[in-house]
Amino acid sequence: MMRVFAVTTAKSMPVTASLVLLLLAMLWPFQSALAQERRVVAMETEVRGIVFRIPRAHLHIRDGDGSFDLGLRVDNLAPIRLIGLPPERYWREAMRVRVSVAWNSSSAAHVSGILSDRHTLGIVQTKEASTHLDGPNGPAPPDGLIYFPARGSPAETRPLPRDIFKPVELARNPETGEEWPEFFDCNVSPRFDQQPTETPFQPISCQWYRVFRGLVVQTSLDRRQLAQWRRIRDGLDQLLTSFIVRGPEVAVPPVRGGPRPSETINPVLIYDNAE
Repeated sequence: MMRVFAVTTAKSMPVTASLVLLLLAMLWPFQSALAQERRVVAMETEVRGIVFRIPRAHLHIRDGDGSFDLGLRVDNLAPIRLIGLPPERYWREAMRVRVSVAWNSSSAAHVSGILSDRHTLGIVQTKEASTHLDGPNGPAPPDGLIYFPARGSPAETRPLPRDIFKPVELARNPETGEEWPEFFDCNVSPRFDQQPTETPFQPISCQWYRVFRGLVVQTSLDRRQLAQWRRIRDGLDQLLTSFIVRGPEVAVPPVRGGPRPSETINPVLIYDNAE
């Protein structure tokens, strides 16, 4: 019996292999279609109790702590792919928006701490020191912003001097009424009046820190865009609000001594054929 079983198996192997290959060939179009149907279109992630569903086209990077970055066109806030974008095009056309957990402190305290560090460095004068940007013949500060010009020049000062802009009117926490800190931290450059059509284009980077619904939002953009700051802020608030699936009006505060968000947050991928 053992010998007959061995012979029968040996003879049947080529037939079995052929059937398997035929079956795979028949299923391949179905598998390809299934893979296409399972295309990722969005990602859900929770940031301090607020659940965002971010379209794939907008999502640039997601960190393990729940923070995420968006890639947006600066003119209309449409999604743009930042990876592989040449630096000149990035500073002319795009901006990166980071929604951060700031897990170890409240968002307001986090932004206030960054601003305090900038002032503590001693590189920012008071608003009375200057009423113009980048020299006495420069353009006036953007409407609605208070200008705190840097002291010294990049060759004389370490760390490098930074200009600070703060809105005259700040957003408020709807639950407590307290003001939410907000400011722009910008490089200093004598070419602030350079037009985008000039060559070579010299970017002047700014980091914009503010609070949205109790979350830290940091935006990287070129300093020439500051004149549009109100339009950009209103558009970002509308865009981020459109991504919210559920959650409180203001994000829950961090838990002192509690687990890091990376230990509790698990993003969920959304597919275009999800039921």
